[in-house]
Amino acid sequence: MPKLEAMLASSVLNLVSNQIGAAIEGQVKLQRDFENDLRQMKMALESVEAVLKDAERRSIQEAAVRLWVK
Repeated sequence: MPKLEAMLASSVLNLVSNQIGAAIEGQVKLQRDFENDLRQMKMALESVEAVLKDAERRSIQEAAVRLWVK
């Protein structure tokens, strides 16, 4: 019977180990994706900022741009 218990314990530990490994891998992937998403959002915000600055500058002389900025 001890051999059966050892096999069962080994199987349980293997299953738990695999689940913990998968959870850690998921967290690492989530972190990597989050950092990439932040970089993309930063680039998008910088682009929006550049467009708004240009529109603000142009709105001084162009009524259509002034309306767009509003």
